[in-house]
Amino acid sequence: MTRLILIRHGETDWTLEKRYQGDTDIPLNAKGKHNIQNAARWISQMKIDFLYSSMLLRARMSSGIIGKAIRKKAVADKRINEICFGVWEGKTGDDLWKEKDRAFMRWSKGEWVTPTGGEKISDFRKRVSHFLKAVLKRHPGKTVAIISHGGAIKMMIMEALKLSYRSLWMMRVDPASVSALNFFPDFNQLALLNYVPSLAPIKKGKKGKEGWR
Repeated sequence: MTRLILIRHGETDWTLEKRYQGDTDIPLNAKGKHNIQNAARWISQMKIDFLYSSMLLRARMSSGIIGKAIRKKAVADKRINEICFGVWEGKTGDDLWKEKDRAFMRWSKGEWVTPTGGEKISDFRKRVSHFLKAVLKRHPGKTVAIISHGGAIKMMIMEALKLSYRSLWMMRVDPASVSALNFFPDFNQLALLNYVPSLAPIKKGKKGKEGWR
C-alpha cells in the first residue's frame, strides 16, 4: 500500500477574509503558523518517507514547520500550486457579486468557468494528475506527505477515486487540515478527509497505530 497524507497550508489573512488567493503569494498569519504546528505534531506520530510542497509561500512556510517536525526537507513542485483565479484574486465573493461578474455568478451556481486571466480547470486537472501519477510511480509502498492547497487536494482526491468534477464542490478542505489516500493494487481508498488536529492527546490503537488507520 502507498499512502498519501494531504495537508492544506495554514491560515492566511486572505483565507480569514475569504479572499480568493489562487497563485498569489500570501504568507501564513499567526493563527496559521500555530495550527500548522498542531498538524506537524500530529503528523510526526507517523513514519513519513517523503515530503512534497507547493511552491507558493503559504505552503512553503507550512512545509518548513512540518519538515522540521518530521526531519524531512520538502521537495517543491509547482504542479500542486493552487489554481490561478486571475482577476478574482484578492477579492471576496461579495466583491464579485457587487461587480456583477457574470463568470462568478455562474461559478456560484456550480458551473466550471475560467475567470479572466485565470487557469482552465482542464489544465489544472492535467498538472495535478501528472504530479499524482509521478509520486505514485516514484514511491511505491511508501508514506508521502504533500502540503498543498484546497483546490489541488480536492483534485488529487477526485483523480484517485475517479469522481466527477461536480464532486469538487462536495468536499471541504480547511486550512491546516489533514486528509489521506491509500493506494492498493486493485483500488484506491479515501482514509481521512478534512481532519484538523488540535493539541488534544493523540489516541493510539494497538501497536501504536493511529485510530483513523
